[in-house]
Amino acid sequence: MKEAWAEIKAHPQVTVTVDLFWIGLVFFRKGQEKEGFKIRV
Repeated sequence: MKEAWAEIKAHPQVTVTVDLFWIGLVFFRKGQEKEGFKIRV
């Protein structure tokens, strides 16, 4: 699953990713820089 998540984050249309342990959020926003967030407890 880590490989799949890395491939999703590398996609050119993905601009924002949020890793929430067992779930990931992916956003496609035009005009925004590529960012990745990892939430840790």
